[in-house]
Amino acid sequence: TLAERIANGAASLQALGLEGPSEATAARVSPAFAAATSALLLVHARDEMDIGRFTRARASIAKHLAASPGSAAGYVALGDYNRRVGDGDDAIDAARRAFEHAVGLDPNLPTAQRELGLLYRAQGRSVEAKTALARYLALTPDAIDRPIIEAYIAESTASAP
Repeated sequence: TLAERIANGAASLQALGLEGPSEATAARVSPAFAAATSALLLVHARDEMDIGRFTRARASIAKHLAASPGSAAGYVALGDYNRRVGDGDDAIDAARRAFEHAVGLDPNLPTAQRELGLLYRAQGRSVEAKTALARYLALTPDAIDRPIIEAYIAESTASAP
């Protein structure tokens, strides 16, 4: 564990006659280090997915969610993983559940709204797609993909019953 590594490092420094981190410093650093590392796991997962190393990506996502179970961004990454790797309805359902969970954790996370809206659109769920995509645009007024998303919303409005 991180605490054990800090303690071992401190013991090694003391053996050399050097000052190691105090217990108070180690206690302060540990949560900050864990939080920073957890966020980097998602960056690593996206990089791994981009080059087709999905097993490594899944491991990084799992580690992130173990450290931060309430992470909406983690569930967006999980949804993206399921969407990219899976084949068939089960994979799409797993992606949808992950995106919906992300929105439930943080309804103000733009990527969660966008990804959920795009998935709903692909499933032909025009009302849900329009709602999620409109929320995405409301959260990111300067979104670079605004013209495309607006076209999708107009398409959803036209096809809604």
